[in-house]
Amino acid sequence: DGEVLFAGPSVPAVLGVERGTLTGDDLLAYVHPNDRDAVSDALSAVATDRTVTHRIRHANGGFVWVESVVDEELAPEFGGRVVTARRVDVDRAFPERFRQFLEYGTDLVTVVDGDGRVRYESPSIEEVLGYEQGSTVGRSPLGYVHPDDRERVTEQFYHALADPDAAPTLEYRYRTADGDWVWLESQTRSLPGDDVDGRLLLNSRDVSDRKARERRLTDRNERLDRFASIVSHDLRNPLSVIRASMEMAQLKDDTTPLARGERAVDRIDQLVSELLTLARQGSGIDEPTEFALDGVG
Repeated sequence: DGEVLFAGPSVPAVLGVERGTLTGDDLLAYVHPNDRDAVSDALSAVATDRTVTHRIRHANGGFVWVESVVDEELAPEFGGRVVTARRVDVDRAFPERFRQFLEYGTDLVTVVDGDGRVRYESPSIEEVLGYEQGSTVGRSPLGYVHPDDRERVTEQFYHALADPDAAPTLEYRYRTADGDWVWLESQTRSLPGDDVDGRLLLNSRDVSDRKARERRLTDRNERLDRFASIVSHDLRNPLSVIRASMEMAQLKDDTTPLARGERAVDRIDQLVSELLTLARQGSGIDEPTEFALDGVG
């Protein structure tokens, strides 16, 4: 009837739960809803094929792919059938000759099926995001995308799934295993259905350092814009004085007003010298210090 009477010692390694957790539970309750009929058929007394590949729930809430073989004979000590299952996540996604390249790659390679759920992630997921390989299989990657980026990424993601010619490059924040956020850049490619068991390939890399540099550059440019506005304002004042002094001198045929213009020229010369000094010797504030305003005299 599907009740688990005994669970072997490899259960924690495959499903991430203790052996006793399964005992007494319905095996089909752990099987992905879309695969339950096939597993139920393999367990039945009249089954013609007792080998079935299906998804089964992992302790992290996702699903892993396993190949289950059901013994034809009843196990007399249990009064039931013996089911032997092995993980086949990688085997279903890539042939052996390709898998070895992925195991040594530094980029994160993800295969997504037509429903937008992860079918495979390369071993580098542990280094890039901190997740155990296979722990996100069966889940949608969109659930890990930062809320501020999710709407934009979702639109591009499903467009790539629907259109084989679409190959958008996505930049977004992604949640790591410890709850932090990293910036990922993902190149998307459609997969031929007759070669691998998936619809979309994502090649992702951590670009957090690059995004931080871009943010610093943007901040610096904004400060330069504000600085340029202040300088232009300070220069316009003495220039206005010079222009007015020259006009007064011409109207009155008197050089007395030009004295104000000379002082304005001196002010401009001083500003230029100070700006050159600032440009050559100035530095940013690397370690700001907080202090009380009542101490400023």
